[in-house]
Amino acid sequence: MASVSMHPRRVLVLCQRKHSTIDPYVQDTIVPQIEKYVHHFLGDSNSVVIEYLTNGTIKNKNFEANYKFALDKSKIASNFVQENRGKFSFVILNTCPAHLMEYRPIYDLLEPNGVLVFKSFSQTGNKSEVSPEHVFEYLEEHNKIDEVRELFTPVEGSEFGTCVFVKNTQGGRKKRRRMWRAPGWAFPKTTTHAVKHSPRERPSSGRHR
Repeated sequence: MASVSMHPRRVLVLCQRKHSTIDPYVQDTIVPQIEKYVHHFLGDSNSVVIEYLTNGTIKNKNFEANYKFALDKSKIASNFVQENRGKFSFVILNTCPAHLMEYRPIYDLLEPNGVLVFKSFSQTGNKSEVSPEHVFEYLEEHNKIDEVRELFTPVEGSEFGTCVFVKNTQGGRKKRRRMWRAPGWAFPKTTTHAVKHSPRERPSSGRHR
């Protein structure tokens, strides 16, 4: 899936705090789940660097993250994308509201064949999968589906989870794909790894975890 590099692979987790002084479940439950998931697929801490980005201010002392801003069209986000273009192997959207996300910055941050994963790592440790049907529903309802299908290809049966996309190698060029035709939302089967689908759950609100 993601390309091999001699440098540590970088993973960016969106909508997620790294540490919180008021919500201990962040570092006690959620972050360990994320680390376990990432290290299982990409290697140990010597070969992978996990970075956290969530909306907030530098002066906010209640939580820690590597980056405290929204990945949107703001100047700080644009500068971040410019400095890190093509440097991430994985981008994980943890309970991010699918219909409110900007997908071009994510595309630009990912390396060729980089992976975008929708997940729901919870404070209880249950249900980490996100239903592709609900993500597509949200994207379509909020007129985001064309943006996503221009940039990414969905993957069914991926070992990385139930709602997984791979960065298109077309350079973001517009191209209609049969797999996106309503109402079936059929996926291309690019891997033979079977995944047991968890119960459906909708993406959560935009509040960071």
